[in-house]
Amino acid sequence: MAESTYSRGLAVTDSRVSSPPRHSAVVRVTHWLTVLAFFGLVFSGIAILLAHPRLYWGETGAVGAPSLIDLSLPFVRDVPIRGPGRYLHFLSAWVCVLTGAFYVLFGLISGHFRRDLMPSRDTFRIAHVVQLISNHLRLRRPGEEDALSYNILQRFTYLAVVFLVLPSIIWTGLRCLRQSHPSPPG
Repeated sequence: MAESTYSRGLAVTDSRVSSPPRHSAVVRVTHWLTVLAFFGLVFSGIAILLAHPRLYWGETGAVGAPSLIDLSLPFVRDVPIRGPGRYLHFLSAWVCVLTGAFYVLFGLISGHFRRDLMPSRDTFRIAHVVQLISNHLRLRRPGEEDALSYNILQRFTYLAVVFLVLPSIIWTGLRCLRQSHPSPPG
């Protein structure tokens, strides 16, 4: 009884709980910069969309051509949000690009990707992956030992977001920018 405390039906045993390993300062700072950039992109994108609620693809919408989709949102041309929305959108995009580039360089140089995110050979067993998916869908929490490191699904998802999803978002944004401001003939 000396090792535990009892208070209104709650028994707390030894308070020395091992804390999970923390991410490095670079990983944490780049994570939060990316979060801020993401919210900047979302809110500025909404401001741009309210200023001009039409979607274009390719040559549609070019100088007098009809748009691909007209959204049933009111034009908000009287409120000056279009210009600041665009500026914030480009600023947030550059913060996202530079932060992501720094994070990838840090991860490659420090070995963070190889050490913390590359799955080991023994985790590639199909039965193991099926069991992880099953536990995840049933909302079963991992055991104490398993909770201290990423499982194979978390590792693949993390790597897919860093090396596929975010670069695709940046590339499509640059592609849209190029289409809305074509280079002069020459």
